[in-house]
Amino acid sequence: MQGDSRWAVARRVLAALIALGLIPALPILDVHIALQGAAPFISFTMPAGLLVSGVALLFWAALTGVLAWIQTSGPNLRFAQLLEPDQAARVFRWRIWNDSAVRCRPRVVLTRVWTLDNKDLLDPAQSPLELQWTHQPAGVRCELGKQDYRGETVGVVRVDLQPPVAGAPEQLIAFGAFHQPALGEVSALSGAKIFMAVSTTLPELPSRRQMTSILEIEGENSEPLGFRSVPFP
Repeated sequence: MQGDSRWAVARRVLAALIALGLIPALPILDVHIALQGAAPFISFTMPAGLLVSGVALLFWAALTGVLAWIQTSGPNLRFAQLLEPDQAARVFRWRIWNDSAVRCRPRVVLTRVWTLDNKDLLDPAQSPLELQWTHQPAGVRCELGKQDYRGETVGVVRVDLQPPVAGAPEQLIAFGAFHQPALGEVSALSGAKIFMAVSTTLPELPSRRQMTSILEIEGENSEPLGFRSVPFP
């Protein structure tokens, strides 16, 4: 049973117990039901295996019902309200949790980036832009489950030189899995409020609705990355 989940082991044990009820060589139980001090008013014999299998069958039904409910309810994603600055990597990351035992691989895309005056920073022709999961190869989606109690993060934007040569201006860059377009020079975005629409879907469950969140950063020269994360109203 090495490598089996606890649920799988429990189901195997219950199946074995149910099978025991079909073995006639098990002991026979004499059952007598009576009021105190009176003669039994119900008496019968029952194979011990039948009793064991009956109880096990009830547990089996309950276990199957619980598993079916879990599978039907599916993943339960929960999203951070703020972007997390990763100063070492110069990236703003977004944390996602799955509060369900049903594991999944969410697809997270950036659909729009704009400023308070409604100026688009991400070219609509490049949207939706699939984002890159942390510690995963390019384009590989992270598998997320309840056991991952710290959640997992996906990079949303980063700050870097563009082009990556000495003397080039620092740019705010969308952290795409396959393409990372520049959104604007950091110096030009000082004091600006920048909004990002991020949508999450579950490709393995196409019937589940798309979940959209709005994230916000503000240009701030005193911050190490030139921006600070703020909650969207």
